[in-house]
Formats: sequence, structure tokens, C-alpha cells
Amino acid sequence: MLEALGTTLRAAREEADVSLRDVSIAADIVESSLSRLERGQITDAPRKLPQIMAGYAQATGIPVADLMRLWVARLAEDEAREALTAARRAEARRRRRASRGAAS
Repeated sequence: MLEALGTTLRAAREEADVSLRDVSIAADIVESSLSRLERGQITDAPRKLPQIMAGYAQATGIPVADLMRLWVARLAEDEAREALTAARRAEARRRRRASRGAAS
């Protein structure tokens, strides 16, 4: 979930041509923490999420509500991709079992 957030925030920042340092200053959050968030290396929900979102919004000019919508859309894409991958794996297993049964 936070991996999708990090990817979303990084894409928004890069699209706005804003440095991580600019966001760090706007959010009053250490740059290395934001970098870890953008790379998906934070696994628990940060307590400062509202502050982080506000900092990205301020630095990029993208309203918080729009950043949240982008995040939710990315979560949905990731979820759909994972479901498709799981379905493909299940189908591959089914085919392997069927071919083993036909060979016997």
C-alpha cells in the first residue's frame, strides 16, 4: 500500500519538476525519509502522512485531494495486476496438472 503511495508521490514530484529537497523543506520532513517512502522502503504507515501529503501538495502545486485520487488509482491498478498474475499462475498450475494426468 505504501509502495503505491511512494510511486505516486515520486511521479507527481517528477512531473512537477520539483526536487526531493524542495518537498523535504515544504513538508518539514528529513529528505532521506521521503526518499525511502518514494522507493517503497517504508512498510508501516508513517505517523506524519498528513504532513507529508501537505508538503508534496505545496511543493508540486497538486492539491492533496488529487494526490489521494492518484494514490487510490495506483492502488487499484496494482491490485488488478496482482489478481491477473494470480489467475495466470493458477491457470498454469491447472494446465501442468492436466498435462500430467493426460500423460499417465
